[in-house]
Amino acid sequence: MAELKAAKPGQIAIAYKDIKGGAELTYKTVDANLVAALHQWFDAQLSDHGKDAMEGHERMLKQ
Repeated sequence: MAELKAAKPGQIAIAYKDIKGGAELTYKTVDANLVAALHQWFDAQLSDHGKDAMEGHERMLKQ
């Protein structure tokens, strides 16, 4: 979380999309440390929210 809290405006782009039954958020960054921090955060969300969370994040750098 420290890496995510320290991110500067514009380092992580977030796109929102309505989907049936909810929403889809896409996070994009070219900073490898932020990519790793986001993946750790997503993994914790899957663990904490179980069936309500959905896997599917790509393990790659995005711009």
